[in-house]
Amino acid sequence: MSMRLPGWQYGGIREQYLTGMPHAVFGEALYDHLEGTGTEFFMLDGGVAAAETADGVCRITELLVPDADPAACIATIAAWCPAEEYIVRTPLFYDGPGQARPLVLAALKAAPDFPMTGDLWWGFGLE
Repeated sequence: MSMRLPGWQYGGIREQYLTGMPHAVFGEALYDHLEGTGTEFFMLDGGVAAAETADGVCRITELLVPDADPAACIATIAAWCPAEEYIVRTPLFYDGPGQARPLVLAALKAAPDFPMTGDLWWGFGLE
């Protein structure tokens, strides 16, 4: 069953999907900030997503759907967030349609104690 979620609830479910994968962990304050600036959070059949829509563009800033058809999930989001263009950001474990663009968003205070490989998911890009 697909539905909208409050940010704090999305954060908990997000952690379940990313368990065992090195990733950025965000606190409730970030989810509050994102909600306050127009980000919407969704529970989808087989995953979760975060999206923001402005000026005819829907940016799905996080699409975590390892147990679902990504195209169907994007269609569900499109029904809630009508736009002329959709830009989707997914973790590297997802091999979906569209044009792949490398993306790195990281600010490390200290060197990590694990190898920095391509299997990292940092999450929300606050462009």
